Amino acid sequence: MTSAPRATLPKPIALFDGHCAICRDLKKAVEDADRRHRIEWLELHDPAVRARFPRVDWARATREIHLIERDGRIRTGGAAIREIVRVVGGNVGGGLATLLALPGLKQGGDLAYRLFSDNRHWIGRVIKGGDDCGCGGDSCAVS
Repeated sequence: MTSAPRATLPKPIALFDGHCAICRDLKKAVEDADRRHRIEWLELHDPAVRARFPRVDWARATREIHLIERDGRIRTGGAAIREIVRVVGGNVGGGLATLLALPGLKQGGDLAYRLFSDNRHWIGRVIKGGDDCGCGGDSCAVS
């Protein structure tokens, strides 16, 4: 007999790069939309967070968003974004997440996310204006 996965977290946890200005801005926008506080956001550079989640590939987490599900599964990149949209968006978000998972749209969304993620510091500089992306200097160097 198999048992259902045991919930280990009260709600999903999104790991975000607090050294990235645009990441902080997008996190705040999602938090503002998440009126029921369905997702917990943790800064991936915090040593306590790293100690709490030893299974996370931290080098990869600095390059793309990670979402830790209640049962401990980890979604990354576009898959994490789709799940965040589903969880935060309620019925509308669930429908949008389903649509974004369709063949073609899923791959296009994953590519768009990868392009954004790989260029987020440059995008931050363009949006914020000038050479300062708001990340605090050397932290724009993605490891």
